[in-house]
Amino acid sequence: MTRTQPSVSTVVALLFVTFGSMVSRGDDVDVYLLSGQSNMQGSGRVDDLDASFRKPVENTFYWNGTTFELFHPGKTKLSGRDGNFGPEIGFVESLRDAKQTQPIYIIKFYRSGQPLDAGWNGGQWIGDPPGPHRATFYPGTTQDDPNRGRHYQDWMRMCEAAMEVLRGGGHMPVVRGVLWMQGEQDSKNEVSAGRYAASLRDLRRRVSDDLKIDLVPWVFGQVLPHEPALDRFTHRPQIREQMWRLDERSNCDEATDGMRMVSTDHLPLLDDTVHYASAGQIELGRRFASAMAAMQHEPRRATEFAQQAAAANLKIEKGDFHGFLMYQFALNNVPCRVACPKEVAPGTPWVWRARFWGHRPEFDVRMLQQGWHVVYCDVADLYGSDQAIERWNAFYAQLQTFGFHKAPVLEGMSRGGLIVMRWASAHPDQVAGIYVDNAVMNMRSWPGGTLPGGLTSGKGSKGDWEKCLKAYGLTTESVAGFHDGPLDRLTPLANAGVPIYALINQADGVVPPEDNGNLLAAKYRELGGSIIEHRRPDLDHHPHGLDDPAPIVSFAIESMIKAQ
Repeated sequence: MTRTQPSVSTVVALLFVTFGSMVSRGDDVDVYLLSGQSNMQGSGRVDDLDASFRKPVENTFYWNGTTFELFHPGKTKLSGRDGNFGPEIGFVESLRDAKQTQPIYIIKFYRSGQPLDAGWNGGQWIGDPPGPHRATFYPGTTQDDPNRGRHYQDWMRMCEAAMEVLRGGGHMPVVRGVLWMQGEQDSKNEVSAGRYAASLRDLRRRVSDDLKIDLVPWVFGQVLPHEPALDRFTHRPQIREQMWRLDERSNCDEATDGMRMVSTDHLPLLDDTVHYASAGQIELGRRFASAMAAMQHEPRRATEFAQQAAAANLKIEKGDFHGFLMYQFALNNVPCRVACPKEVAPGTPWVWRARFWGHRPEFDVRMLQQGWHVVYCDVADLYGSDQAIERWNAFYAQLQTFGFHKAPVLEGMSRGGLIVMRWASAHPDQVAGIYVDNAVMNMRSWPGGTLPGGLTSGKGSKGDWEKCLKAYGLTTESVAGFHDGPLDRLTPLANAGVPIYALINQADGVVPPEDNGNLLAAKYRELGGSIIEHRRPDLDHHPHGLDDPAPIVSFAIESMIKAQ
């Protein structure tokens, strides 16, 4: 593998695919769920519409509470107030202008002036814990949660009834996306405004579970565009910030794959500065449609990975990793995980996490936001032995069939350093870089320590030491002659130019640096290898990681560029 310096310029290819790329799916019909409070109900006036909007829309149907009727603005009742409409007209117009020919079914539910947060009961703030029979969209924690809000239950009943009508007519309803326009009420309290991102993320999950649908794209509008806001919207800045942070493009901790915010800034408002005028409602619907189109048709690696796994006869289960879709499966009866970015960086780069999945995930989450995959293959209780290497070989080979980059960045935390370094030394041309974090480099130091056959510098772990010796086929007498650990296998890595980033807590009493990190740095530098030593003088074995992983992120990206 040739390692080069980073190039000066980057070529970015943009691909735009319209709704016209959809193909007919037999009896499947596209369903969109629209929900929220007053701006979803709508304050647009049908009398303001020109003739082009007042015609029936072919192949588009609207749930009227009993059946689906042909969508006909001016005749179809679209709001609780006669003669009013919401964002659905602009949304449908954009779908049809994009030559979408598949039948479209709209299910719209709204409750004016109503909250999402469980701490509310209609217009009254009650606070935690959640209680039953409250007038909220709060979805509860399970389908049987007695604290689910009344509005949420009514919404689910409407959706279930509407889709049952479709099934009864010989159709298979396929929910393609959700539009959400709500939050003004939640902005009136510090708690509900401050946790709105978590509340809306939970709502999405519950809707998916309760309706037994996939985690489809959610598009939501950012509330209260007018500045200054009316006095009653006391926490407008906080809820707007929460909404932006939830957007999958925000690169914030709350960013959630498959959720996207549309700005409502500059939309025409009524004199109350809260509700959208007719032109504002039309444009809001168009913005919803544009965002939905982008989410449905941008390359989505999670969907592609699921298809690849199915073709390889892997039985996968969906999970969530800090807002990113994660797949869990067994390969040769070994548990594996793959967390997928929303959009894949060029070359399909990836981080291979060795142990302790989910502990101190700051670096992993940041790499997902950068478009990298983060993967895991269980090698617990094998301590980097040859059997662990065989497991990783099989996992690596499988990922290669899925198009992953030839050379990942390896991440070894604590005992994960054993497998990371031994696998890398066996495959130096298949590694872009190595990040080790208070990592074990000498098993006689840990788990051996002061135990028979170990070293005196570490505390050791009796149970782990016994399992480690067994994994390597060693005894307390023969282990002193073992010279095939990470520190013995550095030459192939140095010769291949594999860079290392070593986070070393100098007061580590579990994995003492004098027999691990310090020796790694000294030996690797002697061999001409490139190593970054990030030392923290007063810290013990914990904490691992960095609150701001920017230096490790930069190392990973630069390592990948050099490995191209």
